Amino acid sequence: MEILTVKNLKFSYPLSSKATIDGIDFSVKKGEFILLCGAVGVGKSTLLRTLIPEIRPVGEISGDIHINDGLRIGYICQNPEEQIVTDKVYHEIAFALENLGYDNAFIKRRTAEVSSYFGLDSVLFEDCSSLSGGQKQLLNLASAMAQSPDVLILDEPTSRLDPVSCEKFFSVLTKLKNDLDCTVIIAEHNVSELLAVCDRICIMDGGKIIFDGEQNDALPILAKYKPLQNALPAPLRLYGAFDIDTTPPLTMKEGRKFLNEYFIPSDEDEEIPEFKYTSKALEAENIYFRYSKSGKDVLFDFSLDVYEGEILFLLGANASGKSTALSVLSGILKPYCGKIKVFGKKIKEYGASLYKTLTYLPQEPRCLFTHDTVKKELDEVNFQKDSFPYDFTPILDSHPYDISGGQAQLLALAKAVSGTRRIVLLDEPTSSLDHYMISQVTEVIKSLNADGITFIIVSHDLDFAAECADRCTLMFAGSPCAPEHPRKFFSGSSFYSTKINTLLRNHYKSAVTFDDAVKLMEENRRAKI
Repeated sequence: MEILTVKNLKFSYPLSSKATIDGIDFSVKKGEFILLCGAVGVGKSTLLRTLIPEIRPVGEISGDIHINDGLRIGYICQNPEEQIVTDKVYHEIAFALENLGYDNAFIKRRTAEVSSYFGLDSVLFEDCSSLSGGQKQLLNLASAMAQSPDVLILDEPTSRLDPVSCEKFFSVLTKLKNDLDCTVIIAEHNVSELLAVCDRICIMDGGKIIFDGEQNDALPILAKYKPLQNALPAPLRLYGAFDIDTTPPLTMKEGRKFLNEYFIPSDEDEEIPEFKYTSKALEAENIYFRYSKSGKDVLFDFSLDVYEGEILFLLGANASGKSTALSVLSGILKPYCGKIKVFGKKIKEYGASLYKTLTYLPQEPRCLFTHDTVKKELDEVNFQKDSFPYDFTPILDSHPYDISGGQAQLLALAKAVSGTRRIVLLDEPTSSLDHYMISQVTEVIKSLNADGITFIIVSHDLDFAAECADRCTLMFAGSPCAPEHPRKFFSGSSFYSTKINTLLRNHYKSAVTFDDAVKLMEENRRAKI
């Protein structure tokens, strides 16, 4: 039974010369789990928002959207903090129920029930601001489900979450589908976690749905569709690199069976390159920072040396202090104890001139935008389009707040890397980006790094770190662990590693990237039987 139908839907934002959605036909049946995927800027977020009258974007719209009478729709957006409106976890779950007019007895019972189901009962009376990113997104999910929606729409809900929180969120979402038979429509770049549980897969490109079908029909198409190849589960991605006539492996268990059958294990470790940097670009010594005098230390005895010309990744769970560390290192926040030097000079001695040497991209890209068009934003930094892998031409006349989350991320990144700064600090620069675009951004960072620019990057994307970093360090209890080469860092981690390494560590322990794996598999392929 169809509960929502879209026919010939078209949508254009104000001032935009190109339709963001261009003639979409789409229907949803009760109980379906639909995965919507595609590259940055193809219209996924806009399509989802047009399905919800209360948050439908302003612009020129045509076509027909039919929603069954009384259909209740829940919505989860990319940024966990954008949807939280109250101070306490309990109040947040109860807020919508109060607005819907339920009595106090029902609200109390439903809040208790929902908080227990979503694992929030231990933080029920905590401040929402004290929660980690993963807990905040679970709170948003709990608040939406407390209203018993018929359809749950999620727009890149894990783009701001660390890998552990991401897996936890998806496991809760899967349990929700199995327990309640709730209809789910989710737009995600992280498709590897959802391929095994979704009923339908829709691929968008150029404002259109170019594929709409079941998982078995979608896998061969996904394997050849360049923007999504890097997003596939590790077993399926490695299978696609070899011409082997067998059933495509999707799960880790199937992937290990595939490896055992077709590839010979090897105990040889790849040699780790010698660390080549000597001059320090940035030094942090015994830094302590808290947001209020009565609060807890977010940074505790934080010490870190970053060398001129290196790419250092700062990894760790949500709320481990990574973003705070970047704000302190950039001079935006001031510690109450400790020293920071930039190229041997105390940071406080620079004054405003610091930002001629150093630039900082915060986690929320839109806070950098001060103009009414994308073109003006780029002109402000004398942007050279040949130096960046994304073509902004189709959205030059758009307002920066009207473009997609991925496009906003790319625009902010383009501004951050334009100019002559010697140190660039990036906070989650690949959130909201598809995996193909992440690979392009990696090449931009490596190219700029080859010209001598030092990078300090906070990220939850372990594959990105493995491909890009010279060294990685993990934040723990407000302080970084000893930085290590990514091959040593990831191969030495039992739980905090890349999917490639997790899959291959019993076969090839030192393989942490896709290229590492393919090289070793080619060298150790079994003879054809």
